[in-house]
Amino acid sequence: MSSLMTQLENNGIHHTLLTQVTWTHHLVLLARTKTEEEREYYLRLCI
Repeated sequence: MSSLMTQLENNGIHHTLLTQVTWTHHLVLLARTKTEEEREYYLRLCI
């Protein structure tokens, strides 16, 4: 499991943060970002 996912789960944010964005948005974020930090930034921006 990625360190970002581990951190999110440990902070109890996993459910609330990741489930607020559609799967299509997740795919776009994965395709267009290079680092976990960048993905998290844009994920938070989407929300």
